[in-house]
Amino acid sequence: MQAVRSSHFGSAWTTAARTVDVRMCSSVTLRDSGRVICYGPGSAGPRHRAHEFRHFANTAVDSATTMGYHCLAMKTLQAEMIEKWSRIASDTFLPTRVHVDESFRCAIEQVRFADIGITRVAATPASVWRDAALIAADQRDDLLLTIHLTGTGWFEQAGRTARLTANTAVFSDTGRPYELRFDSAMSELVFQLPRKRIRLRDKDIRESAARLIESDAAGLTVLRHVLAGIMKDGRPTDNADQLAETTIELLSATLRRGHRATALSGETLLQAARVYMRRHLTDPGLDIEAVAGAHFVSRRYLELQFARIGESPAAYLRELRLGEAQRRLRETSATVTDIAYGVGFNDVNTFTRAFRRAHELTPREWRRHHLCPREDGRHESA
Repeated sequence: MQAVRSSHFGSAWTTAARTVDVRMCSSVTLRDSGRVICYGPGSAGPRHRAHEFRHFANTAVDSATTMGYHCLAMKTLQAEMIEKWSRIASDTFLPTRVHVDESFRCAIEQVRFADIGITRVAATPASVWRDAALIAADQRDDLLLTIHLTGTGWFEQAGRTARLTANTAVFSDTGRPYELRFDSAMSELVFQLPRKRIRLRDKDIRESAARLIESDAAGLTVLRHVLAGIMKDGRPTDNADQLAETTIELLSATLRRGHRATALSGETLLQAARVYMRRHLTDPGLDIEAVAGAHFVSRRYLELQFARIGESPAAYLRELRLGEAQRRLRETSATVTDIAYGVGFNDVNTFTRAFRRAHELTPREWRRHHLCPREDGRHESA
């Protein structure tokens, strides 16, 4: 095992055996739309490699610049060396120290928008900690909510220890020392935001640190669905600020004891329900009762919130399913029947009637209308 010092701004990492100058380290490897792009300290720009990139997760990305480094708004990173992982962890979150062995592997996907970050991590055993020296050198006071997905882990802060299992969560204050360790392979979602954004007193933040949030906690269940939906959709192109507010309000609700999802603002409930429906639209069992139940409200209450903006949850869900059906009609050769069931309809006739009402064409007519002949006599999307 090796202990590695990691810092955003430091000039070197110190390992048990040697000191490695960050300017001499290998580049961090990223995948961008099927091309492998390498970024390294002091590099003039991206360099492309033709070899296959192996990783735990694979997603499309788009460029952004964050914290002084060229990184990615939605990114997948593979840590093949201890030094790389140390740098990746600090670039993604904030300066930390890590303890891993030579066989360590990790993948990170991240979405950043407004001033928050959502990160999915999959890794083999590791320990990550932030001590008083790092805190003194880097005085950011972000807050983190770690939602554990698979494996088992332990989080320690302020004299408390939380044992993490599937779908449980723990809250941490990065302005105070902490340690997070995993003895087996794991995956997790991490929600990061500035302290000033959360609507809790400092006393409540201190008391919430390192206290286990059970998997069936109402606020956590809704927040987990929203964060997973954002990871699936990628960085929002519109309503980013409102979506950020939604996640922050859900976090505040999760941390307040006894604070149920029914106490959320109407706008937050709307945003959460929309994300949930986008994520689960292909599930034929998803109806408005199920959406309301997932958010711990009645169907009537959910319909009232949509009615305030002149919509209905049923119409929104139908629109999502028909939109996905259009994409499949245009981009795949699947039959209309397969598409109908694939986007969550329970029978083809209902799907065809809904599609015709929306587009004044049957699915087959719409597909023919949106295909044009190629020179070889076959068809391609218009």
